[in-house]
This record gives sequence, structure tokens and C-alpha cells, in this order.
Amino acid sequence: MNVRYKWYKVKIPKGIEFLQNGICSTPFSDSSNEGFLELGSGLDQEKYRFLWRTKVPFFKLDELGNPSSDEIESINSVDFSFISVSSHHYLRIKNPGRSLRTIMNSFESIAGIGFSVKPVYFKDFKKHNWATQEDIVTLRGVKLSGVVLEEGVVAKLEINSNTDLSLDKLKCINHSNYKIDSAAYDIVHQGIKGKLTIMSNGTVKINGQLKPRILELLEKTILTE
Repeated sequence: MNVRYKWYKVKIPKGIEFLQNGICSTPFSDSSNEGFLELGSGLDQEKYRFLWRTKVPFFKLDELGNPSSDEIESINSVDFSFISVSSHHYLRIKNPGRSLRTIMNSFESIAGIGFSVKPVYFKDFKKHNWATQEDIVTLRGVKLSGVVLEEGVVAKLEINSNTDLSLDKLKCINHSNYKIDSAAYDIVHQGIKGKLTIMSNGTVKINGQLKPRILELLEKTILTE
């Protein structure tokens, strides 16, 4: 199963422990509109879960076919962890939704004035920047944008291969400036396989038993740059 992750560098004037204590003191309950649960610990297991209630409107018809509106309550959730590297602190969110406004507002209400978050991006997609000699990494596919095919013609390309791709050797993009929107890799470590997709917006998708190792490799790279 694909799992998506996204990282944010966080600024917490009162300190990370203040925020974590506030999270633990704001539990989700039957009477609350939002709150947190503590899940546990582990490299690939998020420590906290944020839950919040929303109301979903819907229309219904009675026996005579007359329409009316009503709403049902829905509980949403997102799992996350905090990671500290030297004096810097990062927020890792698992399977983030389109909008994280609710959880970020909750963090700000606990942390106080001065709390801020900044998305973390990969500077490039070169596998030697995060893989080790113990890992067999194969670039299987890329999505490119801004590829200039000829004067006045700019294209988006999706390229896939059964072997390790080498963008430098592809004639169709030679001498062209382009942006890598995503890159997909197969990874083998000690006979165990995994898949990784890195996207330009800072989101990654990981699949397979190597998820803990891939997370560790990526975080050693992007959280120390």
C-alpha cells in the first residue's frame, strides 16, 4: 500500500516540549470538536493523531418526493510526528490531505504567537544524494514539465523504463531546460524490495517492506541540508 509523507520545518518560540505537552493536554473526546491522541513511537509509526469533526450536508426526498436538506457528522484524522535534528524541529505528516489548515491552526493555538511552518523540498532527485552503497536503486520513471521540444513548443513528458533511466542519455530532452515533477524508484536492500516516488512539491510515496529504511535515508538527507 502506498503511504504518502510530507515534511515541514517548524518554528516554535516556546520550544518543542511546550507544543508536545500542549498536544498531550488536548485529547480528543466525545464532547470535543477537535483534539489529539498519542499513538506510540517508531521510525515508521507516527506518534500522534489529530482528529476533528466536520458536518457534511446532504439532500433527501420524503415519501412524496419533497426535497429537504440535512447533515451528518464526520470525524477526520491525520497522523504526524515531530523530528528534531540539532536545534531544528520538523513536522512529518502521514497521508496529508489537500488542506492542513485545521491542524496548523490547532498547533498555532497551542504554541502561541510566532509559530510557523515551512514546507521542506528536495533540492534535486539524484539518488546518490540519499541512497547508500548497500542499496540497489533503479530510476524507473520521471514526469517532466517545461521541456522545450522546439522553438515555441513546450511539453510535459512522462517517461518510464524497465531498466535504470539516465536522463542525460535521452535524446528527446538533450539540451533542453526542464523541471522534474516526480521521479519513481525501485529499491532493493538485502533482498527486500521497496518503491519510492519523490515529487517536486515535497511529497513522497513509499510502498513495500523497506518503508522504515527509506524514511530513514530520506530524512537523513532532507532534514540535514
